[in-house]
Amino acid sequence: MPPTKTTPSGTSYEIAPSLVHKIYPPEAAEKARPKEPHEAEASEGKDAAGAEEKRAIWIVHGMGQQIPFETLDSITEGLISVGTAHGNQGIRPRYRTVRIGDQVAQRVELDVKNGEGKKLELHLYEAYWAPRTEGVIHLRETIAFLFGGGWRGLLNSLKTFERAMFGEMATFPRRWRSVIEILLVLAILLSLVVINAVIVGAGAANYNLPGARSVIDPNAWGGLTAAASALTSVALTFAVILFLAVVCKPPVLQAREMFQAYVNRRPGGRTTSVLSLLSRILQAVWKFRTITVLSWLGFLGTALWVVYTGLCLSLILWSNEKMLDWLPGWLRGTIAALLKSPGFRSFLLLDLPPRQLQGFSTALVLGCVLLFVLALLFRRVTSSLRKTVWITVPFFVACFALHLTALFSPFVQRYWARRFPGFFAFLDSWFGAPGWVWPFLIVFGYLVRTLIVQYVGDVAIYVTHNQLDRFDKLRQEIKGIALKSATAVYRAANDAANGFEYSKIAVAGHSLGSVIAYDTLNRLLTEDSLLNGRLEVTDRTAAFITFGSPLDKIAFFFTNRGKSSAHTRERLAATVQPLIQSYSKFRKFPWINVYSRNDVICGSLELFDLPPDGRPANALAVENLRDPYASVPLVAHVQYWQNPLVWELLYRKITA
Repeated sequence: MPPTKTTPSGTSYEIAPSLVHKIYPPEAAEKARPKEPHEAEASEGKDAAGAEEKRAIWIVHGMGQQIPFETLDSITEGLISVGTAHGNQGIRPRYRTVRIGDQVAQRVELDVKNGEGKKLELHLYEAYWAPRTEGVIHLRETIAFLFGGGWRGLLNSLKTFERAMFGEMATFPRRWRSVIEILLVLAILLSLVVINAVIVGAGAANYNLPGARSVIDPNAWGGLTAAASALTSVALTFAVILFLAVVCKPPVLQAREMFQAYVNRRPGGRTTSVLSLLSRILQAVWKFRTITVLSWLGFLGTALWVVYTGLCLSLILWSNEKMLDWLPGWLRGTIAALLKSPGFRSFLLLDLPPRQLQGFSTALVLGCVLLFVLALLFRRVTSSLRKTVWITVPFFVACFALHLTALFSPFVQRYWARRFPGFFAFLDSWFGAPGWVWPFLIVFGYLVRTLIVQYVGDVAIYVTHNQLDRFDKLRQEIKGIALKSATAVYRAANDAANGFEYSKIAVAGHSLGSVIAYDTLNRLLTEDSLLNGRLEVTDRTAAFITFGSPLDKIAFFFTNRGKSSAHTRERLAATVQPLIQSYSKFRKFPWINVYSRNDVICGSLELFDLPPDGRPANALAVENLRDPYASVPLVAHVQYWQNPLVWELLYRKITA
């Protein structure tokens, strides 16, 4: 046995010898492959832990640049933490390479005891598909995907929504709130396209490329720079408050620790009065709510500023007479008159001294960065979680105040510049040079494009299945990777090759991974039904857990619907989704969906069950649970991995 090593977290681990599993039930044409010597030895000693039963967890990661084994690392740390809280002290994970049939995989093994004292051996597997989508899709295709989905969603929001499930066309009410959300998203996307185009045009004009001067009028540089300066201050200060919101570890965790410490306090030791405890918990929850609300206000303000900046930049471009020549005659005069109107020029920030607005915006950015650095220094100095929370929250509030000032910077300058001309002259002389604004916007545009392609692009590749496109082969490859991995777990045979290795299997997926896991589980259920239940997929599935899942949004935006086809396409699509075919036959295991209102990508799953009034009495509907620890807007989508809720659910279901 290899020597025991210690991880940075203090948990010892073991690199175990590789193993070979046959598949069960065996295929008629399966050829026996002789085991290698080290594999045979591993097979003889693989029950050394004395486990009474083996169970497995199969998980699929989400979108983005996922690092190999990052998913297994997160789930291992999470389950060890939860298992320790349940009395399993000193869990020592084993890492092993296994062959199941023709599939080779790496897995993590954990030895635990459930609440009844039964020894269990948990095996953790992942389906890793991230490299397949790397560098495949382009920005243009991703933007087209978003606009197409937004348009379909807008139409679906204006009428009752119907979906084929459980043998009928289920009807869902209109989603009026979705109309506002979709319009805002489309406006942001259009504004980002305009801002990106202006950045490219400004760079071309700066280097005197042919034709660029006909688009960017030198006289418009002041207005463009003023609008760009305001946007940079808003974007940078919002990025800082988001980061500080994450640094301020959700005080709900602190409140939970306070309560546990109070309940588990030692007799005769230092005690805390109930009134004092409640006061501290309320303070912690108040800070939690404050951080969340202020972050949402910052997000909404930044989103509106992006839309406003896109509108300003596009209209400022039309101040060029050569650009006006491109407009039809009936519109040309109207735009020209508006651009000469004092009120409209004030709306476009053309009445403000560009250098003063630039200086004011730069001062706000520098002040926010200074507070950010100080917050990190104080965080490093303080080692106590309680002190960290108390110290970083005031820095967060101070940075939000600067962000709020950046949101209203044009109005602040109009009001205060007349009363404090010396101060604004000082800002002009020290920070008024616009040299850094356009380079920053270039970097900002690059980061936005990268995020859209890396994250939304993965969704576009996998989800656009209601039309023929060049991603069909890649989509099938991703589904094949997940299906082969999951099939190997479900068909792994025990040592005697006369039964299944795992009595229970939990399936989990995050973000886009939940969509892949949903499709894979449906495929397994379909194949098992064709084999008359020989794989026992329904009976052996302990739970299906989705977190940060966009399944509801995908069903709403991309459901196949025909006008004169009597919903035939929709009904045919349901034939390959057993999870929405029959409660009694396929939905025997719990489906738990973890979501957060602060996560703009996921949501509660309402479109995978019949409405309550038409649902069978004993039907297992999707159980939607909110994660209170996913507290920061936008960032909440990845906060599930660091929070205890998902791992607690997985641990309880797989050890029950």
